Amino acid sequence: MEQQKSGIFVTALRRLGLLRRQIIKPEEVDVKKKKVCIIGAGPVGLAATRHFKRYHDVDTYEARDKVGGLWYYDPISELTHPNLQEDEYYKFTGYLHPSIYENMTANLPKYLMQLKDFPHKEDTKTMMEPNDYLNYLTSYYTHFNLSSNIHLNTLVLKIRPLAKIDPSSSPPLSEVQKSRQFLVMTKNTLTKAIGYETYDHIVCAQGRNSRKFIPKISGQESWDGLQLHMHEFRKIDYDLYKDKIILIMGTNISAYDYVYHVLMSPWKADPKKIYITGTTMGLIKQSSDLNPYVESGKIEFLTELPVEFLPDKEIKLENGRKIYLDILMYATGYKFNFPFLCKEDQILDYSEEEGRFIYPGYKRILSARYPNFSFCGMVTGSPFPLAGVERQILFSLSVCNDWVNLPSTEEMIEQCDRDIELKAVFMKKKKDKVFKFDYVIFAPKPYAEDLRQMINRSGKVYFKADTAFDIFDGVELVYIEKFMKGDYLSAKQTDFEQMFEKEIAIFKQKPPSAKYF
Repeated sequence: MEQQKSGIFVTALRRLGLLRRQIIKPEEVDVKKKKVCIIGAGPVGLAATRHFKRYHDVDTYEARDKVGGLWYYDPISELTHPNLQEDEYYKFTGYLHPSIYENMTANLPKYLMQLKDFPHKEDTKTMMEPNDYLNYLTSYYTHFNLSSNIHLNTLVLKIRPLAKIDPSSSPPLSEVQKSRQFLVMTKNTLTKAIGYETYDHIVCAQGRNSRKFIPKISGQESWDGLQLHMHEFRKIDYDLYKDKIILIMGTNISAYDYVYHVLMSPWKADPKKIYITGTTMGLIKQSSDLNPYVESGKIEFLTELPVEFLPDKEIKLENGRKIYLDILMYATGYKFNFPFLCKEDQILDYSEEEGRFIYPGYKRILSARYPNFSFCGMVTGSPFPLAGVERQILFSLSVCNDWVNLPSTEEMIEQCDRDIELKAVFMKKKKDKVFKFDYVIFAPKPYAEDLRQMINRSGKVYFKADTAFDIFDGVELVYIEKFMKGDYLSAKQTDFEQMFEKEIAIFKQKPPSAKYF
């Protein structure tokens, strides 16, 4: 009886964050070693490789010649590629690998772009430049000795459940290979060699900013003006934008960045006028950063969307108004793309047109039908994306390690359906429209806490907490939220390290909160 009371008391202290559970080292945990495939070597893929290799035999496939994903800058776009039709990545996907643009500054403070057990250097600016973050990721890659696990210049062409493949059409496999769940087909983009391997567990970490989304508008294909997407934007071409009339479709972060680069930056091009329109105008329209340009007529916000492209570089808006344009820039975001999946396998109910939702996805991570197939980093709406995504990775790892008791397939699908119904109510849309076009918006802190509890409930392992999120949550968030209500550019240019030097020093001396493991 006394032991039972003691156990209850210890559990209560742990829940309150007043007692730390011992961190168990991987070698102290009895885990059946499995073979794991990870797609992508950007921030998410690198973190997944680091965590999974502690227990398993890991192969990470990266299509490019260097790690870093989106943060590995490439000046070449679809518009400037010297031999686009011969590019292996383009031939397979229909687009080039996404890249950041020149002179970009990160949208989030470094504390939200930090992986576990690997803090940024003290002198790293709060709002990093691309090279700062690429150097961080490269150092992470070296520090955790990931080179032996990562296969560069390698495309994943196809992933299929072995149970769905006709044995007569399968490549030769050993008995050990046949005992696993998935067959993966790859291609080396340099040698063109095709490879086959089987895996017990798949982690899709390829990112979600790949296949550009462009709304369909009548007359679009024959319009004689220039149409671009932010996917193709790399740097300001002065001659291209000078004295031009530009319409930006989209009002989120990338639209704001584009306005800054073309109109306000040291390398600006001085266009004649910029129109901005989108389905919502909240963030960008209320920005005091743009007030001088709005008052001078240089920027004009349009409440109507284009409905038709007309001859002589004109477009027609919903209210019938006609506008002359030189350039239309789509800052309209991206759709998910999984070209390596076969629809008949039903890993996801996915099509290229349906775009941006993992269905049926348990916890927005696992395929409900194939729980050993996970999608990490495919959520939005989180103010701490990398920290949240790393928890997704650890949840996927816990499933792979058989530490989590999952519901039945039917129960996981039911939970996914409830997510969609809640979003439909929130968006005041029909359920099928939500499925096709919208992300699931979730409350990120409860979501991360739910994952933490599921990971640690087994008692097999307790992941060490981090201080970085506490600094952001306890010191900077209130100020950043104020800026992000409109003055996004001001937030990016603020030296938070200097502004909150004393407060940050205090947080660094405190133990990390138990809430954010």
